Amino acid sequence: MSTCSEIREILHGRRFKYSVEKYPFKKILEKTFGVPLEDIHKWLGKFNSFTKYTDQNTIVHKIFYANFALNFKELYEDFIINEVAKFVLKISFTSKYPPLG
Repeated sequence: MSTCSEIREILHGRRFKYSVEKYPFKKILEKTFGVPLEDIHKWLGKFNSFTKYTDQNTIVHKIFYANFALNFKELYEDFIINEVAKFVLKISFTSKYPPLG
């Protein structure tokens, strides 16, 4: 059986198709942030370089997670179960909250 690291390496950079009607993540994000995603950098300003230890200090991170349970949680969990699981032979861990970036 493959380890999570091996699965991640195999799947890294691959593109997968899924229904954007069933999983309208872009629309939800645009509603959450109040701007088209392609323009988000124009409205949310510049960020200093950050690491995995400081990315939670950005306004994007704070807005996303403040709205996660209300806007994303159910859809995210359904997406993991019905889409991601198709590509992963063994899921031994999924984040309670999905990582950004």
